[in-house]
Amino acid sequence: MDLRDGQSEVDTVVLRIPSLDLEIKTWDSYSIRQAFLTPTAAFDFTFSTNQPLLYNDVFVDGARVDITVNDHPQISGTIERVQQKCNRQNGMTYKISGRDFLGPVVSASIDPKVKISSGQTVSEFLSLVLAPFGIDKIYIGDEQNFSVVTGYARGK
Repeated sequence: MDLRDGQSEVDTVVLRIPSLDLEIKTWDSYSIRQAFLTPTAAFDFTFSTNQPLLYNDVFVDGARVDITVNDHPQISGTIERVQQKCNRQNGMTYKISGRDFLGPVVSASIDPKVKISSGQTVSEFLSLVLAPFGIDKIYIGDEQNFSVVTGYARGK
């Protein structure tokens, strides 16, 4: 079976840049790391191109990305580092590294002006702390995340 760009015998991993409506489906290598005791997921994607002018302005620090596996969302985050290398075999090689949308939150400190009151719920507190990062919805529990990432309802 001949595979076209972006096709895989097993899974298809896509990195999207939503602001530019750009999808990249063909990789030299990639890794997505998530551990229970690490507060944010990280990713690295490496790909080669013979047309670097298309990507020089696309891959910049802070650019939002969405990563899917078989059309199921896995990570929404931002690019934190872009490395470029050039060689005869692969042309221009880009290595894109970043973290999920909680990356900036984990690296930040709380605003000292935030007031915590005794009657405040955890949900209210989190909404107050996360609002400066553009996070306006908080889901308690993992049911919705499980369904989005896998495409299946838990237990079915």
